[in-house]
Amino acid sequence: MLRMFVSTILLPPRHPDRLPVLRLCADAWRRAAASARPLARFAALPFVLLVILEGGIRQAAGVAETWIDVTILSALQAIAQAVLLTPLTVAAYRLFMFGRGTVARDALDDFPPGTAPILAISLVFALALLPLGDLYTLIENEPALNPAIALAYYAFVMAGFALYVLLVVRTLFLFNQAAAGHDLNLSLAWRQTRGHGWRLLALIALVALPWAGLIGVIDWYVLDALGFVPDFSDWSVWAGLLGIAAALVAMTVLVAAAGTFAHAHLTGFPLPGEHSGRAYQYSLPLDAATPPASSESA
Repeated sequence: MLRMFVSTILLPPRHPDRLPVLRLCADAWRRAAASARPLARFAALPFVLLVILEGGIRQAAGVAETWIDVTILSALQAIAQAVLLTPLTVAAYRLFMFGRGTVARDALDDFPPGTAPILAISLVFALALLPLGDLYTLIENEPALNPAIALAYYAFVMAGFALYVLLVVRTLFLFNQAAAGHDLNLSLAWRQTRGHGWRLLALIALVALPWAGLIGVIDWYVLDALGFVPDFSDWSVWAGLLGIAAALVAMTVLVAAAGTFAHAHLTGFPLPGEHSGRAYQYSLPLDAATPPASSESA
């Protein structure tokens, strides 16, 4: 199975209509590195607020008394992260899609009209994972649960997570529409990603999983090791909080870069050069013919 995954998903495609996953991943890293200065300006405020958020949530979780309290805190954390990171995502997409010359003249709070709808969608996606996580925690921490019922719960969680991933991948190009100042067109995004699901998933995984893994390492092996209630006089706590916030910002920016290059590859949307500063009007070929889907499923 691993060999099939590598040969069909990661290796350069034999058909030109398929996404070259490794090349687009490298392009995303290259463009993000070349745009470090404007990205740092965009990310400064979300980064500081994320550090405060992570510290506050950990402080509150350390004194939470019931499972309901923890669930409420998880929901608040998911909502706050979506509110902070979605505008950063739109700003990063605009930078990658239209170049420095356009974005540099725009105030950070001058977002296109599609920002509010994409924020609402991000909130739905952020909250949709919580019931699956709670159900998985229930299965893992309830030894008296009937094995047949536990297996059914596991199947439900896996099916729900698979559906969640499918929706995230197939609606990825909604961010391109939002960054371009258009009303969101779900059917267009669905058509443009049809037949490219596995390669889009592989692309997102390649740029996001390293940072998600880093967040997990910091969370479990650094902050948890220091105690449930963080001691903010300990520099290790601040190092962990800064690391988590930095990883969240980096993951957000790289997914935006990957989504930009994937969209350009599949739709022919013209991207500016890394240093050209070419100014584009907010336009997206919404009426352009969608390239034919590849022969792979999903």
